[in-house]
Amino acid sequence: QELDCAARDVAVIDLHTGLGPYGHGELICDHPLASPGLATAQHWYGDAVTIPAGGDSCSVPKTGLVDYAFHQVMGPRSCYVTLEFGTYPIAELLRCLREDHRVRKPGQQAASNESERVRLQLLKQFYPAQPQWQTLVLLRGRQVIQLACQGLMNG
Repeated sequence: QELDCAARDVAVIDLHTGLGPYGHGELICDHPLASPGLATAQHWYGDAVTIPAGGDSCSVPKTGLVDYAFHQVMGPRSCYVTLEFGTYPIAELLRCLREDHRVRKPGQQAASNESERVRLQLLKQFYPAQPQWQTLVLLRGRQVIQLACQGLMNG
Protein backbone atom coordinates (compact mmCIF):
# COMPACT_ATOMS: atom_id res chain seq x y z
CA GLN A 1 0.00 0.00 0.00
CA GLU A 2 2.86 2.38 0.77
CA LEU A 3 4.18 1.91 -2.76
CA ASP A 4 0.73 2.49 -4.29
CA CYS A 5 1.24 -0.29 -6.84
CA ALA A 6 -2.27 0.19 -8.24
CA ALA A 7 -1.32 3.65 -9.55
CA ARG A 8 1.94 2.48 -11.14
CA ASP A 9 3.06 0.11 -13.85
CA VAL A 10 5.04 -2.58 -12.04
CA ALA A 11 7.11 -5.52 -13.29
CA VAL A 12 8.05 -8.23 -10.79
CA ILE A 13 10.40 -11.01 -11.88
CA ASP A 14 10.68 -13.68 -9.18
CA LEU A 15 13.76 -15.86 -9.73
CA HIS A 16 13.53 -19.59 -9.02
CA THR A 17 15.64 -22.64 -9.79
CA GLY A 18 15.02 -26.36 -9.91
CA LEU A 19 12.26 -27.09 -12.42
CA GLY A 20 12.63 -27.62 -16.14
CA PRO A 21 15.42 -28.44 -18.56
CA TYR A 22 18.99 -27.65 -17.48
CA GLY A 23 19.76 -23.96 -17.94
CA HIS A 24 16.41 -23.12 -19.55
CA GLY A 25 14.69 -20.05 -18.11
CA GLU A 26 10.92 -20.55 -18.28
CA LEU A 27 8.70 -17.50 -17.77
CA ILE A 28 5.75 -18.62 -15.64
CA CYS A 29 2.68 -16.43 -15.11
CA ASP A 30 0.31 -17.36 -12.28
CA HIS A 31 -2.09 -14.47 -12.89
CA PRO A 32 -5.65 -15.77 -13.33
CA LEU A 33 -6.79 -16.66 -16.83
CA ALA A 34 -8.33 -13.67 -18.68
CA SER A 35 -6.90 -11.22 -16.10
CA PRO A 36 -5.22 -7.88 -16.91
CA GLY A 37 -1.99 -9.19 -15.34
CA LEU A 38 -1.89 -12.19 -17.68
CA ALA A 39 -2.66 -9.96 -20.68
CA THR A 40 0.19 -7.64 -19.66
CA ALA A 41 2.62 -10.55 -19.28
CA GLN A 42 1.67 -11.89 -22.70
CA HIS A 43 2.03 -8.41 -24.23
CA TRP A 44 5.48 -7.84 -22.70
CA TYR A 45 6.95 -11.34 -23.05
CA GLY A 46 4.97 -12.79 -25.95
CA ASP A 47 4.45 -16.49 -26.46
CA ALA A 48 7.37 -17.29 -24.13
CA VAL A 49 5.01 -16.91 -21.15
CA THR A 50 3.74 -20.22 -19.82
CA ILE A 51 0.58 -20.50 -17.76
CA PRO A 52 0.23 -23.29 -15.17
CA ALA A 53 -3.57 -22.89 -15.19
CA GLY A 54 -3.45 -23.42 -18.95
CA GLY A 55 -1.37 -26.58 -18.64
CA ASP A 56 1.64 -25.46 -20.68
CA SER A 57 4.18 -24.91 -17.91
CA CYS A 58 6.80 -27.00 -16.11
CA SER A 59 4.95 -25.81 -13.00
CA VAL A 60 1.45 -26.74 -11.88
CA PRO A 61 -1.44 -24.53 -10.70
CA LYS A 62 -0.83 -23.55 -7.08
CA THR A 63 -2.63 -21.86 -4.21
CA GLY A 64 -1.40 -19.55 -1.46
CA LEU A 65 1.55 -17.98 -3.27
CA VAL A 66 3.03 -14.65 -2.17
CA ASP A 67 2.62 -13.34 -5.71
CA TYR A 68 -1.16 -13.62 -5.33
CA ALA A 69 -0.95 -10.76 -2.81
CA PHE A 70 0.84 -8.70 -5.47
CA HIS A 71 -1.88 -9.55 -8.00
CA GLN A 72 -4.45 -7.93 -5.70
CA VAL A 73 -2.61 -4.60 -5.40
CA MET A 74 -1.11 -4.27 -8.89
CA GLY A 75 -2.61 -2.01 -11.51
CA PRO A 76 -3.95 -3.29 -14.83
CA ARG A 77 -0.67 -2.66 -16.70
CA SER A 78 1.50 -4.59 -14.26
CA CYS A 79 2.48 -8.22 -13.94
CA TYR A 80 4.27 -10.69 -11.73
CA VAL A 81 6.15 -13.52 -13.42
CA THR A 82 8.43 -16.25 -12.16
CA LEU A 83 11.60 -16.95 -14.10
CA GLU A 84 12.29 -20.63 -13.35
CA PHE A 85 15.71 -21.97 -14.32
CA GLY A 86 16.00 -25.70 -14.78
CA THR A 87 18.77 -27.63 -13.08
CA TYR A 88 18.71 -31.43 -12.76
CA PRO A 89 16.00 -34.09 -13.18
CA ILE A 90 13.11 -33.74 -10.72
CA ALA A 91 13.61 -37.24 -9.26
CA GLU A 92 17.08 -36.27 -8.00
CA LEU A 93 15.78 -32.96 -6.66
CA LEU A 94 13.01 -34.70 -4.72
CA ARG A 95 15.49 -37.26 -3.36
CA CYS A 96 17.70 -34.43 -2.06
CA LEU A 97 14.73 -32.65 -0.48
CA ARG A 98 13.66 -35.86 1.29
CA GLU A 99 17.22 -36.37 2.52
CA ASP A 100 17.31 -32.78 3.79
CA HIS A 101 14.03 -33.33 5.61
CA ARG A 102 15.36 -36.53 7.18
CA VAL A 103 18.57 -34.86 8.36
CA ARG A 104 16.79 -31.78 9.76
CA LYS A 105 13.85 -33.57 11.33
CA PRO A 106 12.72 -31.71 14.49
CA GLY A 107 14.02 -33.25 17.69
CA GLN A 108 16.67 -35.24 15.87
CA GLN A 109 20.33 -34.31 16.18
CA ALA A 110 21.97 -34.82 12.79
CA ALA A 111 25.65 -35.53 12.48
CA SER A 112 27.34 -32.36 11.26
CA ASN A 113 29.16 -34.22 8.46
CA GLU A 114 25.90 -35.68 7.17
CA SER A 115 24.11 -32.35 7.44
CA GLU A 116 26.90 -30.63 5.50
CA ARG A 117 26.84 -33.35 2.82
CA VAL A 118 23.10 -32.85 2.33
CA ARG A 119 23.48 -29.06 2.30
CA LEU A 120 26.05 -29.33 -0.50
CA GLN A 121 23.78 -31.68 -2.47
CA LEU A 122 20.93 -29.17 -2.22
CA LEU A 123 23.22 -26.34 -3.27
CA LYS A 124 24.24 -28.35 -6.35
CA GLN A 125 20.57 -29.09 -7.16
CA PHE A 126 19.45 -25.46 -6.96
CA TYR A 127 22.63 -23.66 -8.04
CA PRO A 128 24.86 -25.73 -10.34
CA ALA A 129 28.50 -24.64 -10.20
CA GLN A 130 29.09 -25.16 -13.93
CA PRO A 131 29.95 -21.90 -15.72
CA GLN A 132 27.75 -22.95 -18.65
CA TRP A 133 24.63 -23.07 -16.44
CA GLN A 134 25.50 -19.76 -14.81
CA THR A 135 26.03 -18.13 -18.21
CA LEU A 136 22.66 -19.38 -19.45
CA VAL A 137 21.01 -17.93 -16.34
CA LEU A 138 22.71 -14.56 -16.76
CA LEU A 139 21.86 -14.29 -20.46
CA ARG A 140 18.21 -15.26 -20.03
CA GLY A 141 17.84 -13.12 -16.92
CA ARG A 142 19.16 -10.08 -18.75
CA GLN A 143 16.86 -10.77 -21.71
CA VAL A 144 13.78 -10.97 -19.48
CA ILE A 145 14.74 -7.79 -17.62
CA GLN A 146 15.12 -5.98 -20.96
CA LEU A 147 11.69 -7.19 -22.09
CA ALA A 148 10.15 -5.99 -18.82
CA CYS A 149 11.80 -2.57 -19.18
CA GLN A 150 10.53 -2.28 -22.75
CA GLY A 151 7.06 -3.22 -21.58
CA LEU A 152 7.15 -0.61 -18.83
CA MET A 153 8.40 2.11 -21.19
CA ASN A 154 6.04 1.31 -24.05
CA GLY A 155 2.95 0.55 -22.03
